[in-house]
Amino acid sequence: MTQTRRIASRDSHHSSFAMLHRWTTSALLLATISTSIAFTPQRPKAAMIPMSSILRCAMRRGHTATHWLRPRQIPTSIARSESTSSLASRVGKVDFYNEQTALPHLDEVALQNRARQIAKCIGYPHYDVTLLLVDDKEMTEVNLESRGIAGPTDILSFPFHECVEPGVLEPPEFDIPDYYSLGDMVIDVPYVIRCCNDDREDFERFQAGGSDSSDSGDNDGENDNDSEDEEGEEEDDDDRGVSGAMATVFDPERRLHMLLVHGMLHLVGHDHEEDDEYEVMVTEEETLLKELDLVD
Repeated sequence: MTQTRRIASRDSHHSSFAMLHRWTTSALLLATISTSIAFTPQRPKAAMIPMSSILRCAMRRGHTATHWLRPRQIPTSIARSESTSSLASRVGKVDFYNEQTALPHLDEVALQNRARQIAKCIGYPHYDVTLLLVDDKEMTEVNLESRGIAGPTDILSFPFHECVEPGVLEPPEFDIPDYYSLGDMVIDVPYVIRCCNDDREDFERFQAGGSDSSDSGDNDGENDNDSEDEEGEEEDDDDRGVSGAMATVFDPERRLHMLLVHGMLHLVGHDHEEDDEYEVMVTEEETLLKELDLVD
């Protein structure tokens, strides 16, 4: 079972949507400051920024671009964020957009509550997070724009903040609510369903062939086991973290909850490209999966 290969790598902070989010914020902020200095009553003009695939997905069901851009309400007196911020006690919200049709009876409330649970577990209960569920077409567009890959994947994460170290974000630059955001996640539900079906078939084939392989020749067992151990070192990685846990979970809705663990750890700076990063991330995933009762 090779579920690890299906989990997309963490996207750059300079991905199209993350940059779109920041450019809008910066444009409004600079325009407000300039207006204040010049003592002119004119309102700042909105920045001309290309619309991303994520925005198009949201707007197709009537969500406006203004809502998705989340324009910043910059006060006249802008205070830099401090550790004693009054906003540190706020309760973060989940901006949820269900644009997929493959799971029409999905429990949206449970998924949003799960995102809040994870945010609390990773130490950011006062931060907002955005979750968008899409079909293959939308995910392919987002994946192509953000990573240059022309095809769907299960989940993409777009962090809003840089991290000091994995799991620790830089404090918000400005002490206003919209800066308390972890970022955005996009999940391709049909892709997740296909992975469930593929893994179920793999699991059934493994069970069907398990008894035969266990009874077969003990003559050369020692040499065979040595070679299998060497060749299987890389495959053992598939058994770690969210990837390994999902390999025997064939309910797509349950997998969505597990993918949130993976995606939200990316939002706070975790990665799995290098061996040391991978070890830290999968260990954190396993801890969260147990804490959230997502594994037996």
